[in-house]
Amino acid sequence: MNYTTPLPRVAWPFAAGADTYRYSTNVVSARSAIDTPAGRWGDTVTAVDETYEAVLAYRRAILDRDPRRCMVSPHLRAAEWDALLFVLELLATDHPRTMTLRREPDDAFHWENRRSGTSHRFVFADESSLPCPPLAFAAREAVEDLFLLEPRNGSLVLQGAASTFAGSWSPVFDLGMPFHDLHGPVPRLHGVGIVERSERFLLDLPPGEIVRRTNWSMHDAGDLDASLENAHRHDPARRDTPIAPGEFRELRLRIEVQHLVRLPMSGCHLFLIENQLCPLAAIATVPAWAQQLASVLEHLPDDIAAYKNLDPVRSGVIDWLRETSANPTATR
Repeated sequence: MNYTTPLPRVAWPFAAGADTYRYSTNVVSARSAIDTPAGRWGDTVTAVDETYEAVLAYRRAILDRDPRRCMVSPHLRAAEWDALLFVLELLATDHPRTMTLRREPDDAFHWENRRSGTSHRFVFADESSLPCPPLAFAAREAVEDLFLLEPRNGSLVLQGAASTFAGSWSPVFDLGMPFHDLHGPVPRLHGVGIVERSERFLLDLPPGEIVRRTNWSMHDAGDLDASLENAHRHDPARRDTPIAPGEFRELRLRIEVQHLVRLPMSGCHLFLIENQLCPLAAIATVPAWAQQLASVLEHLPDDIAAYKNLDPVRSGVIDWLRETSANPTATR
């Protein structure tokens, strides 16, 4: 699926006025809206826009084709149900005109989503009342990837994932890893306490409180599914061919909007990650963004640039962004 996030909803990941970027926890409260030069984002936890139906259809097709994309350790079944109810309640709260979750007698719920065409009654904790496992049901209604982490011996361990849109990693491979090891490949995080402080913050998060952060990288294609499981479907010749200057406009800034919550019933942690893709051609229409991104890339340490898929295009992208922001007709 060749996907582009609507420009007014892009969660620009760089602080206003900042011309450099380094890793940080950058956590804020959820539903804190942010105005940008292109629009506004952040007033909801779940993303539902004009692309919702197409993205959800793509997600469901991936789950049908590859059931491994939704895997949960068997002992976390209670947390799965906790996550299902939490996600459906989020959707109903964020989008009350088209989605409702009604509680009925005998622990039954009726979920209706007029955008996805789903109308289903289920009994909490009764697996026979759902057409698929609870986390998979949630994943078929939300466009966010869902990750369940279990507190264990003072750490968090990835024990469940419903992920169709991971960027350059494999949730299937990482299942069972502790929080520290999940971030092992990320440069400049270790030895300075960022991972440890982040994990402690999450462990101390009050149940039900939702926080948010963003992350970003660069990708050369518009497919939301950039996971290692989908790597064989991408054109191998493209990865080995240098990107011509005229193709820089097609590169995508890939932004993750990460919402994190400690689930109220099970005490496990749920990560909801929305993946956004914004072509450089669209960024170039917002001069403040184009100029800031060029500055950020210019000052980015080499190891972080490599991790974020910027080798060997970084210098060319910087030049292209500066040229097009100074001459907007160059983007056409």
